[in-house]
Amino acid sequence: MFPLLDARFSAVAERMRRLTAEQQRRLAMQQFDELRSDRIRLVEQYCFVAEALRVVEARTHQLQDELNHIRADERERIARDLHDHAGQEMAQVLVELRVLQEGTKGPTRRRLDEIVAHVAGVGRKIHHAVVGGRPRIVEELGFSRAIETTATSFAADGRLDLSFRKKGVEPERMPPALEDALYRVAQEALTNALKHALGARKLDVTLDFAGTSISLVIADDGIGLSSEAEQAGGCLGIGLPGMRQRMDDIGGTLDVQPRCGKGTMVTATAPLSNASPRSAPS
Repeated sequence: MFPLLDARFSAVAERMRRLTAEQQRRLAMQQFDELRSDRIRLVEQYCFVAEALRVVEARTHQLQDELNHIRADERERIARDLHDHAGQEMAQVLVELRVLQEGTKGPTRRRLDEIVAHVAGVGRKIHHAVVGGRPRIVEELGFSRAIETTATSFAADGRLDLSFRKKGVEPERMPPALEDALYRVAQEALTNALKHALGARKLDVTLDFAGTSISLVIADDGIGLSSEAEQAGGCLGIGLPGMRQRMDDIGGTLDVQPRCGKGTMVTATAPLSNASPRSAPS
């Protein structure tokens, strides 16, 4: 009898052991599933927060770009107003004062000399204010050299293979407004090529002085623009309307179109009617 009971006890103990192991396994699987679900939720939350941060960062950069454009446009507007209105008024006052100088002698003449010197000093300050609003690099290096140097700096990290060409004879002097507008357009187009031309490896910059006009061409070999994006200016951020406005202000045109093959080509063209020809080297 006792051996029989021992066998029964052993069988019951084995079944209990198996049930305990199965319960432990199920409990472990349940805990594993809960942990995996928690991990998936954490990953989803992380992705959501990362995307929200990316959107906020992109919007911050866009707002900063808009603010910088507004500031630059306002500075240029103030500089133009100073030059076109205050500067001309000061020049007219100087002409009239100098006419009075010619027919005046004694203490009155000396007083007029002081007034003329003061007005001339104010005029110089206005001139410096207007010049100070221009891109400093254009003042220091000259127009074409400033374009080339800026393009080189955009390609300095090695992501883009830069080709810079200059065709025709560059004038000795060009209107400051023309130089400023084309330089700002070049800056914007180069920025767009670096930021938005996905897959771009090559950047071609060409300045073409065609006698009566100047053309600035900036082309990349990226994925290019869709017609809808080009018309809306979406791929070029807020810069495209500003670029068009700058060219309109100097009587020029701006053309943005797909490049032959692939990529995007920005062409800015303006008249050179007021430019002075560069003298031939001796």
